[in-house]
Amino acid sequence: MGEIDETPVEESPNESGSDGDLNPSEAASEDVKSTCADFIAPDPGPTSSNPAPVAVAPAPPQVGQMPPITKFCPSCGNGLVAAAAICPNCGSPAGGGTRTVGALEPKVKSTAILLAVFLGFFTWLYTYKRDATKFWVALGVSFVTMGMAGLVFWIWAIIDSAMKTDEYYANFPNG
Repeated sequence: MGEIDETPVEESPNESGSDGDLNPSEAASEDVKSTCADFIAPDPGPTSSNPAPVAVAPAPPQVGQMPPITKFCPSCGNGLVAAAAICPNCGSPAGGGTRTVGALEPKVKSTAILLAVFLGFFTWLYTYKRDATKFWVALGVSFVTMGMAGLVFWIWAIIDSAMKTDEYYANFPNG
């Protein structure tokens, strides 16, 4: 059946105990190198049936193939293609895309009044660009008085929101 090969194995100089100038970690790495080298087949190199791979440089783009520059970066003036959303030169938004980032939607008066009724002076966050001072004064005074002045600011926020016209909210923040 299966015969066992009983040929003696030759010891390397490192296995015989005379490791010379090598420290134990170097001796171990030498053993691993010699063991791994037995299992790795040498590279035959390029042959006629197995040619060496040739690196082919990409052809430079033709002038007619490049997309035309149709707009310019508002920050640095770099020429951009029409579909560019970000300038590759400075990284700023190129604008003119399908979606404007940070566009303000018109505000609605009924939303402001509902916020005032349920959240008090936090309704001024809805129109923060115009009412930031009111919000911070109300928050600071309410904090200092431990909420005792909160009722006053709650009523003030309801009256303030109700007294503003619909046009104020529709044209916010320019109204």
